[in-house]
Amino acid sequence: MQLQPLVDPIPRPLWRAIIQDQYVDFEKLHASMDRGFSHNDDAKDFAGGFSLVRKDQYSARKVVRNEAEWARVFQAWKAGVVLLYPHRLNELNTYQDMVIELFRAAPYDPFVTINVDAEARDRYARSPYQMDDRSRFQLPLLSQMLRKREATDTMGPSKRAAVPCQNWSLGICTDPCVFRRKHGICSECGGKHKARDHETCLSSLEARRGKGPSTSHAESRGGNSGRS
Repeated sequence: MQLQPLVDPIPRPLWRAIIQDQYVDFEKLHASMDRGFSHNDDAKDFAGGFSLVRKDQYSARKVVRNEAEWARVFQAWKAGVVLLYPHRLNELNTYQDMVIELFRAAPYDPFVTINVDAEARDRYARSPYQMDDRSRFQLPLLSQMLRKREATDTMGPSKRAAVPCQNWSLGICTDPCVFRRKHGICSECGGKHKARDHETCLSSLEARRGKGPSTSHAESRGGNSGRS
């Protein structure tokens, strides 16, 4: 399988997981795309069920931070899966569209979608199902929403009220704040303005939320963005 002409080659340990239809950690696959990563390193078996592996290769991880990075890693994983299981092509194409729809529905919190995908693929590995089944996709989505809500609820009302609202800084939260955060204060510098109105603050906020700097907000201020 390593001789297959893939755009992004897959290392041996991850090929083994794909062949066995097991869960593939996208952070490990993402790390394998970096220059200098050795795809031929494999575990050396010893007696007693032990193996010797290079620590840096075994533990290498690279966080998937946004839609573009997820799409590249997913495409690499899908290419390997379809080589072995060509009947899954349409299923995975539809599933990819479902995940991208979720990215577009929650553009300012890509980690929610990334975690939903990881949980959906983990559920598949435990008990295979048609991944393009939207009713099954709702379970990991609901799970992530509940976890996010629980994390918010662990912060007391008084503490939440003192935390500047990032969504207000981006101009997407109305008064009163649905998460009971503080409006009127930039979440990045503490100034009395929205982060989107100052390029430095906007870049800082987008970086913290896992997005690269963009010009979309500047364009929207020009009144011609066409966004609803």
